[in-house]
This record gives sequence, structure tokens and C-alpha cells, in this order.
Amino acid sequence: MDTVHGLEVRELIRDDEVLVSWEEFVELAIALALQLSVYTTKYGPFDYIVAIKHGATTLSALLERVLEHERIGYARFKRLEEGLTLADSPPPKIVSFPSTEDFRDQRVLVLDEVWESGKTMIRAIHQIEESEPRLVVMAVLHFKADCNIFPQQKPDCCGRVIDRRYRLYPWELFERIVRTLQKRIPEPQAAAVAE
Repeated sequence: MDTVHGLEVRELIRDDEVLVSWEEFVELAIALALQLSVYTTKYGPFDYIVAIKHGATTLSALLERVLEHERIGYARFKRLEEGLTLADSPPPKIVSFPSTEDFRDQRVLVLDEVWESGKTMIRAIHQIEESEPRLVVMAVLHFKADCNIFPQQKPDCCGRVIDRRYRLYPWELFERIVRTLQKRIPEPQAAAVAE
């Protein structure tokens, strides 16, 4: 995809970003599904999937189908404050989280698109473990091992170990394209579309 509605897509991707294509995303999701099948074979199917928004929303939609799973909840955390490094930032604050009562004695799968510092995933795991689940499995598309600040922790399953560069996921590129194109719509035309 070079241009969309006259917009040069490459202009929306910074030089320090690596674009993850839909094809690569699907390959990584398949790798995760196969790794997760080892857990389901050994421990039984997952009772609950917690998807960390927004990155794991699309991933959870795919995996819930192949894991034949219906119970899914979404966790949302406040993003990193501007100007702070990963190491300097406080633990992420929970904006919304599924009811932890649902996790007692359950097999819980926690999904995110990337494990960078590990702070978001570890915060989610601590929240879940308060309910004494039977099993918690952490799975991510990408693991930035060099950025992980928890030497004793890492994802149980990952699609690929990657370097420190920022990965721009297809849904993020989609958002950039749409927001950029929306700004180009003349005011009267935008109002007509809204009606």
C-alpha cells in the first residue's frame, strides 16, 4: 500500500519505526497459537482471555477463534507519560480491568502485542493473581528482551524476539491514515458526512 486516497503512506512512518505488515502479524499470531496449544494440551483450554488494549484486541479476536474460547475481557492501562523513559516511568495505572472474581481457580491467558519493559504485563499479572487463578500464561507478538526490566520474568509465549526499535502495527497505521485523511476533509464536507 503506497498511497491511499492520494496520501503517501510512507510519509506517516518515521525512519526509526519498523512497520509490521498484516502478513507478518498473521504469521506471528499463528506462531503464538501453536505455542499456546502446548499449554492447552497439558492444562486444558483457557477459561478466560485478558487482552490488553489496544494492541491485543485484534490478536485476541483471532486467537479466541482457534482456541474455541468465548470469555474474553479487555484491560486498559494509562500510557507512558511524555518525557519519561521506560525505566523512570511509574507502574502503569489501570483504567479498566475485567472483574478479578472471574479468575479464581481459572486458566487465564493474558495477551499483548509487545513486551517492552514488562511493566504493563506484570501489572496485569499482579491484578489477576490476587484472585488465585489456577494458571496464568503471558503471550505477546513481540518481546524486546533488551528492554525488559524484570530479569526473572518474560513472556511464556512470543511470536518473535525483536530489537529496541518501535514496531508500528497495522492497526496503528490504519489509525494514522484515517486521522490524517479526516484532517483533509473540508469543514462543510465533514459536516455533511456527519449528518
